Amino acid sequence: MLETVASAPPALIPPNRLRARRIVLLGGFGMQPKATMTYRALPLGRELAARGHDVTMIVPPWDHPTDAGKSWVESGVRVVNIALPSRMRTPGIVGALRAAVAAARPDVVHLFKPKGYAGLVMSLLRTLPIVLDTDDWEGVGGWNDRGTYSAMQRQLFAWQERHLPHRAAHVTVASRTLEAQQWGLGIPPTRVTYLPNALDRTRYAAWPGQAAIMRDAARIRRERVLDGPTVLLYTRFVEFAPETVASCFRLIRAACPAARLLVVGSGLHGEDIHARRALAEHGDAVTATGIVPFAMVPAYVRAADVALLPFDDTLINRAKSSVKTLDLLAAGQAIVATAVGENASVIRHNETGLLVPPGDPHALAAAVIRLLADPDRARSLGDAARERAWREQTWATQAETVEAIYETVLARSVAR
Repeated sequence: MLETVASAPPALIPPNRLRARRIVLLGGFGMQPKATMTYRALPLGRELAARGHDVTMIVPPWDHPTDAGKSWVESGVRVVNIALPSRMRTPGIVGALRAAVAAARPDVVHLFKPKGYAGLVMSLLRTLPIVLDTDDWEGVGGWNDRGTYSAMQRQLFAWQERHLPHRAAHVTVASRTLEAQQWGLGIPPTRVTYLPNALDRTRYAAWPGQAAIMRDAARIRRERVLDGPTVLLYTRFVEFAPETVASCFRLIRAACPAARLLVVGSGLHGEDIHARRALAEHGDAVTATGIVPFAMVPAYVRAADVALLPFDDTLINRAKSSVKTLDLLAAGQAIVATAVGENASVIRHNETGLLVPPGDPHALAAAVIRLLADPDRARSLGDAARERAWREQTWATQAETVEAIYETVLARSVAR
């Protein structure tokens, strides 16, 4: 059995639930196409607002300029997209973000990612308590090496990743790997809190009831001619090399020639094209849908018999907290995953899924084959995964932890 050793949580002051706080959630990019502010900051903000806090989310939508200058209220959270300057882009964006933070008059600022514009603003917010959140490793060995950045940008992002946590009153991290990295940077464990991504009640309200999901799943199987045991790959295609999946599915079909592979999702930069080429040898046994409407995700998930999570053992994969994995858990699908990073935290081996060592396509395929041959076992794992996820890993629970962090930070600030 594969296990991870979790550190003890730091001692935090219990939140004073009778006092509402003014909270700013600050991002370095817009609500889309990147996911952090939409799937991490916003659901946390909604839960904090539901608990009586005054929550404002401030973002610079340089990557989605049609939102520039727009504001709205979403489930109690004021979402403010600053206007984008026509000149002096970086100083203008940093200045506009700083002004928007000042206008909100926050008690505490929760800054999401130390990278880019938000990190530059952080250097200017000397008088406000700042909680810094990191949900990916952006520096050397992480997204810095994969992004299309200039040499100067890479140097800046790597510097921000290493140095800005020291200026924060507290750091929240989405994975155990990021937690250990913060310790390695010299941040005391009492100032670091593990805060993985979680299930968002508002987001999943778009899903229909179980009866409708299963009816749609049966229809998808008929329409997509999934007439054999079906393996699901629900992915952005950045977690694995194409040959990883191709080798695994080749082994699965050798043992189960009738097996089908249902591929749901799209790559960020054409990675899905490389995956389709690698899988071309399997012909009609592979069905690729691209991105499907989120309301239909559970039906496509349940149209398969087993979900496959073949994460390669990279720093990016070890550091991330996958929202797509949470979708699989919420849908109640049996998962076979490589024990990389948070996979080994959210999946309990032999209880809510199966974990295998990374870099071993034979072990990955063998675990899938076992579940395809034992549908009752697969169903039991999927049901247990859904029940545990909704019981233990929701943003409502995470908001309690974050409240305690804010109170601790504010108490420390007053004590000075």
